[in-house]
Amino acid sequence: MKFDRDALKTGIPLIDKQHDDYADLADSFFHLASKGDVTRDQLSDAVDKVIKYAIEHFDAEEHLMMSIDYPHYEEHRIKHDVFRDRTDCCSADVQETDDVDAYAVTLSKWLITWFCDQVQIDDLKLANYIRKRNLVVKT
Repeated sequence: MKFDRDALKTGIPLIDKQHDDYADLADSFFHLASKGDVTRDQLSDAVDKVIKYAIEHFDAEEHLMMSIDYPHYEEHRIKHDVFRDRTDCCSADVQETDDVDAYAVTLSKWLITWFCDQVQIDDLKLANYIRKRNLVVKT
């Protein structure tokens, strides 16, 4: 499963860089998952890296939205919180699952799909707001 990198572009340099970095991590995770014979430690490490980076990205994005008084901030943040809530239990799930390989594939696909949907809907909405108002985004 590969990201369409162009579909992740918002025109906001900081956000675009972070999207590329997330895509790299998620791609690596997916390749690990799809090869099979994944150990719990490998899966735990991959999950932690992707989730940690996503949370850092969300924090940066939320800071940006607050700094420009983005009117859809709360709605956007709630979607980030859904991701945070879902991923809070991932590390525990890695330790409890009976089929590490199947869990790895399922989780990697979800991490990619969720992120792409978030970018193509909510992040582009944010980018359009910034463009329409000719706001300057500091990196």
